[in-house]
Amino acid sequence: MAQETQKAENRGADGIRIGARSFLIAIGIIFLLMILTYVLTLVIPGGEYARRINAAGHSVIDIEGGFRYADGGIPFWKWLLSPFLVLGAEGPGTIIAVLIFLLVLGGVFNALSVSGMMNYMLAKIADRFGGVKYRLMAVLVFFFMMMGSSS
Repeated sequence: MAQETQKAENRGADGIRIGARSFLIAIGIIFLLMILTYVLTLVIPGGEYARRINAAGHSVIDIEGGFRYADGGIPFWKWLLSPFLVLGAEGPGTIIAVLIFLLVLGGVFNALSVSGMMNYMLAKIADRFGGVKYRLMAVLVFFFMMMGSSS
């Protein structure tokens, strides 16, 4: 009885709700990955190749200039603020475009879920391909790939 009540609290009329515990676990995993990358900047030696400007005005690697090692690591404050500093870096257009794309994609999936269209499409797929679980899994993967690429 308690499990049914918990499921009813987590599930609204428009789909499954993500609980606070799941959200905190996801944030924790992202933070652990950030810590790992920071430690790796201190452990793995950094370096750079010598560069020169070619006739077309592009920066290219100078083979004769070679490679030189640089001091590893970044300041702790830069690591801590890196998710925000990346938006102010040179050429952040790609990152901002990806963020906007993800917001639009999330909105499309939310609209499909709220309208009931996502449940309808998934039910039709399950009815059609539910007899063979691997075929159903392949069709579902293709379905979500198609949804992500066409939104």
